[in-house]
Amino acid sequence: MYNRYRSVSGLTHTVDNALTTYEDTSYASFSQEFRLLTKLDGPVNFLVGAYYGDTRDELYNDTNFRADISYNPLNDRIETYEKDAYLTGRTYSVFGQATWLIVPKLELAAGARYTSEKKKTRNQNLYGINSALGRFNTAATVFASSTDQTPGILAGTFKDDNISPEATLSYHPVANSTLYIAYKTGFKSGGFGITSPIQTNTTLADIDFDLETVKGFEAGAKGELFDRRLRLTASAFAYNFSNLQVTQYDASTIRFQISNAGQVRQRGGELEANFDATRMLRLHAAVAYVHNRFRDYTGQCYGYTIPAAVALTAAAPSGCSFVTNATGTRTLTAAGTPILQQVLDGRAPARSPDLTGNAGFELTIPASNDFEVGVTGDTFYNSAYFASDSFAPASKQNDFWRFNASARVGPTDGQWQMSLIGRNLTNKYYLLFAGDRTGGTSIPLTQGEQRGVVARGREVLLQASFKY
Repeated sequence: MYNRYRSVSGLTHTVDNALTTYEDTSYASFSQEFRLLTKLDGPVNFLVGAYYGDTRDELYNDTNFRADISYNPLNDRIETYEKDAYLTGRTYSVFGQATWLIVPKLELAAGARYTSEKKKTRNQNLYGINSALGRFNTAATVFASSTDQTPGILAGTFKDDNISPEATLSYHPVANSTLYIAYKTGFKSGGFGITSPIQTNTTLADIDFDLETVKGFEAGAKGELFDRRLRLTASAFAYNFSNLQVTQYDASTIRFQISNAGQVRQRGGELEANFDATRMLRLHAAVAYVHNRFRDYTGQCYGYTIPAAVALTAAAPSGCSFVTNATGTRTLTAAGTPILQQVLDGRAPARSPDLTGNAGFELTIPASNDFEVGVTGDTFYNSAYFASDSFAPASKQNDFWRFNASARVGPTDGQWQMSLIGRNLTNKYYLLFAGDRTGGTSIPLTQGEQRGVVARGREVLLQASFKY
């Protein structure tokens, strides 16, 4: 697989484009998996397999802060820094599972996967200036934490091994039905973030992050009723995530930083139903309650300006507190301003609503012997959540509903079809993501401006499809 993406962005989200960046990124990957499954006559069978993956991320970044007055006549450049970076990864994995039919209708499956990973990164500023906004002239910098001590190069290697076991006990009381209970584990790879700028004081710890792991239990049931017209699926789960990977945007250093939270405790359940009410009408509905909460995690505060003149007397903004030193007094930056933090224990992660659900119908009406008309309608619900990883009060998204509908006409064999599709018909704009705006923390003792990405509004599409 290969993907390339190029973009030009004004990251201050103002008409004067005080921060402009051009990015040229590419991603290439290759993977292959082999599996061998036995079909023995006895009650025990086996599955074994192996996996290999190879990836390469490349990034070219050209950024200009207009406040720097960055034009350099000697080099004929009008940029603050020019960065080139790459990240390579190689993964080896082997896995196996044994399935034991204990008695008819009762089955136990257990197995494990071993994974070994290695990632390498190399970051370099091809050009950079030093200004009030940062020290980007890194050509002569020897980064102490770099695995490559060539001046100007920040390089690192990440290695990790993981064993993820799992087991599932399944019971099939009648045909087309299953009751199960399972213990599951998994992980998400660690590595490096290469999109952030590097400066003379950047360390490898500023761009690396550890793997994330999860383990827990799940129980559920699947079945069919009323001559298979009603299909039900239900599950309940309890998982604990450790070293949860979180991304935060630091507007002061103008970078996204991936780091590891302490833990997330997840408890919840899901219920899904599909019902063939008649030969022409099909109904469906689903609801999910997922209670995600942080544990042992202290993150950064949202953008808030406290001048040095009131650094020791100003109150912390809502939900945040001051970082203190061993004597209990406030820790200050080199500029004399206090450092803020948020203790996030007991809070849900960003963009994690507790309750979601949907319901809808699909009606198919014969128009003649060879043609049919179809109508669909769907409604979706999301409870409230914060769109920003820093939980800025302005980034709270209240609960909302969305509605979709469509109408189609075509032959019964599906050879072609004309459709009128409506999405988000109530024209609901809701936050998908939010974060501190670069340059938006200029007014003392106020919350910094927030930038947000909203979902698309109402859309009506005319679609033609053909099969050949």
